Amino acid sequence: MKHTSKRLKELICNAPFEDFMIFEDSTNVCCPEWFDIKQLQKEYPEKFSNKFRGVEGNIPNNYPHLVSTIEDKKDILANWNNKFHKDLRKSIIDGDYRFCTKMCPHLNKVYTNPELPNVKLLTKKELRLRGVDIDNPYPKTIYFNFDKACNLKCPSCRLTLIHNGYSIGAEMTLNSIEKQFGKFVNHIVITGSGDPFYSNVFRNWLQNFDVSKYPKLITIFLVTNGNMFTPKIWKSINKTHTFIRNMEWSIDAGTKHTYENITRLNGKWDKLMDNMDFLASINHFDNLLFSFVVQKENYKEMNKFVDLVESKFKNSKSKAKVLFRAIQDWRHQTSNWFKDKDVSNPKHKEHKFLIEELKSVLIRPNVDSNLGHFLN
Repeated sequence: MKHTSKRLKELICNAPFEDFMIFEDSTNVCCPEWFDIKQLQKEYPEKFSNKFRGVEGNIPNNYPHLVSTIEDKKDILANWNNKFHKDLRKSIIDGDYRFCTKMCPHLNKVYTNPELPNVKLLTKKELRLRGVDIDNPYPKTIYFNFDKACNLKCPSCRLTLIHNGYSIGAEMTLNSIEKQFGKFVNHIVITGSGDPFYSNVFRNWLQNFDVSKYPKLITIFLVTNGNMFTPKIWKSINKTHTFIRNMEWSIDAGTKHTYENITRLNGKWDKLMDNMDFLASINHFDNLLFSFVVQKENYKEMNKFVDLVESKFKNSKSKAKVLFRAIQDWRHQTSNWFKDKDVSNPKHKEHKFLIEELKSVLIRPNVDSNLGHFLN
């Protein structure tokens, strides 16, 4: 969709110029769930083959991996400046942002509160001052999303447990990164598609971290469900402690029943609570983000979730924040299943009740969301 905000005409999102998300078979320079799938189909019709169709034979709603597949895992860098990534950057420079949706949290802020500072949206002058080049030869931030192995089977993400399903390919991808551009990377994010402590590849990488392969590295950001974050695990990755100053824990519930029986299958609430207590006690981190995928069965627990995070970290030196995200349709479930869960859809029968919950929770301190535009 083309955006009409005058402010966007003046701003450049730096993500596609600095960020490189690497999945098991594709790459991207922004989060896939924030793209306009219809625009992608329109401009790259040849990329949408039957190979990638969902459970009902349809194209995944938010699956722009299709336009940026990896041809050679030994040459990941070839994807950094491929046609789609260049087209996306040009659309941002032109100011039309036609590949982007309002679900992007950076664009969402423009529509909900234009006065808020935004770390991703910069003026062209600011972009130059940061040393960001339109044709940057190397990314500054790498997202390790190329192993889906996870100890949970959240229905919003997958149907079954994935036990280190891409380890061989993941090892090959990791070797390519380290050989081709690891020495230029400033930031690494692990992971947005599995769990870093369950994945053999990522856990071993953290435990045996070799800083000589990443001489310019500043931070490592971990995204986890928290079920395996124990004192033993934390001690085992001590080589990375200097770099891990921020983490995200994805939880999706405010009660034990919802967590264990609906949103986080195979997860253990009591274990999670113990691990959160340990996390709060470390006093090592600058910022901790606790995320929550909003759906029909949990949206009424949003305030309980904020209460939980506040109570756990009220005496911690780490700053704890909460992020609410809309559920995304990855087409691993049926369309009827997704329609039933997606209360962010204005046509959903409970959407008006979600709005009331958002009104009360989004005014609380240290709470953010990509659903804020519904309140305008």
